[in-house]
Amino acid sequence: MGICAGSWTLFAGLFPDLTEDGDNTQEKDIGYYQDKYLVDARHHSSSRMVGLSKIEPNATFNTQIHQIEIVPETIIASMFGKEYPFLIDTNSVHQKCLKNELFNQHDVYSKVVLVSARAKNPVEGDTRTEISGSRKIRRGTTMETQTDTIEAFETKYGSPCIGVQWHPEAYYGYKDQTHLELINYMVLAGEAYIAKRSFLASFEL
Repeated sequence: MGICAGSWTLFAGLFPDLTEDGDNTQEKDIGYYQDKYLVDARHHSSSRMVGLSKIEPNATFNTQIHQIEIVPETIIASMFGKEYPFLIDTNSVHQKCLKNELFNQHDVYSKVVLVSARAKNPVEGDTRTEISGSRKIRRGTTMETQTDTIEAFETKYGSPCIGVQWHPEAYYGYKDQTHLELINYMVLAGEAYIAKRSFLASFEL
């Protein structure tokens, strides 16, 4: 699982570019991948980075910025196990996101990767959310979070590879533990992979 900027690296790793001679070992500058895959996300970055501390029992600066809408029948949907349509508050400290046109114009991406969550702003007056409309203040500026940005993706085939823009680890000790199901799922997936490798190894001569 890739988190925040790590999800961009994961995505780039799924689609390594080939040079004209077919050699994909040539190292490319990080700016190359940012230009190719990413676009600015308006008002998706809170003023402080969430953090884990050896001193504090809970994560710090876990400010809820916007909501995400989970796409049904995805791996992430199975992690949360909620009824749909399903919206959940989330933190946000990223300034870029994957380009929507990657999946609208190029079959090579949509054949391998599925978008599993997008950003939404909560409905004004919704008592189920901690977020009050679009009035989160960042350094004196009213935040009007850009919606429909790609907040999560996952591979369609093989072992699960998942990228999320928010920080699920920041919900350790938080009153709503739903986001930690992502981490729990990946731990179980890793244990299943190890068990499978061990089982297959028992058949080797």
